Amino acid sequence: MGTTFQFDEEQVGKEAVRLDEAAATLRKLSQDLEYAMTGVSQSWQGEQSTAYRRKGEALREEMDASAKQVQILAEMVREAVTGVKRMEAQNQQIAGTR
Repeated sequence: MGTTFQFDEEQVGKEAVRLDEAAATLRKLSQDLEYAMTGVSQSWQGEQSTAYRRKGEALREEMDASAKQVQILAEMVREAVTGVKRMEAQNQQIAGTR
C-alpha cells in the first residue's frame, strides 16, 4: 500500500510569508535596540554603561543572525514549493504517457 502525500501550496505559501514577516520584525527590533543603545551611550558613562552596551550589541547581533536564518528558511520553503510543483508536473506527464 502506497503512502499518500497531500500538499497545500496556498498554506505553505502563507507560512513562507509569515516567516518573512517574522524576519522583518526581528530586523526592526534590532534597529530599535540599536537606536535605544545609542541614547544610552550618550547619557550614561562608565564601566556599567560599557558592559550594558556590549550586552545590547551582542543581543542585536543575535537578532540580526536570527532574522537572516528565518529569511533563509522562508526561501527554502519557497524552493520546496517549486520542487513539489515540478514533481507534480512530471508525475502528470508520466501518467499521461501511460
